[in-house]
Amino acid sequence: MDFRKVNRANLVDFAKNTELRLADHELTSIPNDIADDLAAELAPLNTSLETVTEDIVENIALKESVVAVGQAQETALIEILGRVLNMLRAFGAPRADYELAGFSAPADRVTYIPATPTELAAMGSSNNTNKLTFQGNNQSGSVTYVIEAIIGDTAPYVVVGTTRRQNWTHENVTTGQFFQDRVFAQAAKSRSEYSNLAVVYGVAP
Repeated sequence: MDFRKVNRANLVDFAKNTELRLADHELTSIPNDIADDLAAELAPLNTSLETVTEDIVENIALKESVVAVGQAQETALIEILGRVLNMLRAFGAPRADYELAGFSAPADRVTYIPATPTELAAMGSSNNTNKLTFQGNNQSGSVTYVIEAIIGDTAPYVVVGTTRRQNWTHENVTTGQFFQDRVFAQAAKSRSEYSNLAVVYGVAP
């Protein structure tokens, strides 16, 4: 199902199912900590948007006062569902995971062996963002790039984002804090080696 094209009531039902599957760790391709974070983001939006939808149906007089709120929540819900879908792609989820959450599984195709990203560079900004650029070295649309980072001098690597582009912005970071980034390319059935390391507010090892 294409969640971007369904009506609001069906979108809420779709998102509530995805929230449940994430919270119960049924989408086994997505690490539990990432699944918990995504479920926690979906939960309040699902409840709020469901209430707004019911208010519009039951009391037409309220429609104008809540329609803007509903549209904003719908946009936020679609954005989070898009991130869930990108995570399924990034971690090479089996068809069963897509179907469990209600997403359309990608079509079977010839196995693509992803190339390793190169020339990773990162630059910190005073507006609490770090901007990453790199050379993907892969066919357009054939892979998802997974960004991992060490945040702080001794922390382990964690997945901080995914993108289909050859750039990504790490938002809501602490300006001046040490960040060490690396990227790999994930195809349907295989992944690349890690890129070079890029450091913000520090020196690469």
